[in-house]
Amino acid sequence: MKRITAFIMAALCLLVFAACGSKSDMSYTDNAVETSGGIKDEPFDGETEAVDFAVGESQAQSAGRKLIRNYSASVQTLEFDKALKSLETMTQEAGGYIESSSRHGSGAVDYGRVYPRSAGYTLRIPSDRAGKLVESLSQIGTVVDSSQSAEDVTDYYYDTEAHLKTLRVQEERLLELLAEADSVDTMLSIESRLADVRYQIESLDGTLLRLQTEIDYSRVDIYIDEVFTPEELQASPLTLGERIAHRFKASVSGIKNGGEDLIVFLLGESLVIVPVAAIIVILVKMHKKKVKKLSKTPNEPKSEEK
Repeated sequence: MKRITAFIMAALCLLVFAACGSKSDMSYTDNAVETSGGIKDEPFDGETEAVDFAVGESQAQSAGRKLIRNYSASVQTLEFDKALKSLETMTQEAGGYIESSSRHGSGAVDYGRVYPRSAGYTLRIPSDRAGKLVESLSQIGTVVDSSQSAEDVTDYYYDTEAHLKTLRVQEERLLELLAEADSVDTMLSIESRLADVRYQIESLDGTLLRLQTEIDYSRVDIYIDEVFTPEELQASPLTLGERIAHRFKASVSGIKNGGEDLIVFLLGESLVIVPVAAIIVILVKMHKKKVKKLSKTPNEPKSEEK
């Protein structure tokens, strides 16, 4: 019995020591996992980790987006010519260029009627400088309104790029098959397919180039209108006498201008008018002579009836 008791006690001691050793190994393993890769053995702050991840994801999305930005602004100015020159200078300094422009109006003021000038510009400005240029328009006049928009073409851009890569792989494979072709029919078939693939490649290359240009250079539409100060505007005629006098002066001026235009036309086209007039005079005289001759010819007597 003593031997059995001693054996049982020894077995229990071995089990206790084994359990303690297993617990110690598990604790060491957990610490190794936590400290591997430079991770400190500190409590996990779930909120802080979530914020950092969101910031990183936002930065990654912003860096990889393909955006086409467009701007528009309307400006009123008292110094029209100076404003246009300033705008052209600002465009050059920003590293952009004028894509198109137009001007209208005479800039005249006459009896309360205003004929202001206006201009429209379509500019291409580097996308990172376009917004600053629009903000600086207040230096050349009063900005009446402005707007901006952005078109996200990321998916379309990368889909086109992926399609282009696939076509280039097809082109290389077709060139390999063409080199290995052993018959004329096979060569013609491969060349036809190769021509189609190359056409698609050129088309997609042009699309990507256009998209990249619109992404790199934002479109800025600017409209500039000339305005006048109250001192520059002449008062419109109000009384009946002033209105009649204004109308009479306008009629005299119209008759004078019309007469001058007629004299200029007659003298300027005299080399054509004089010969034509001479021919007309000759034809009229010939016609009159013919009519006169016919009128002198006696009428034939009528035959008597039996």
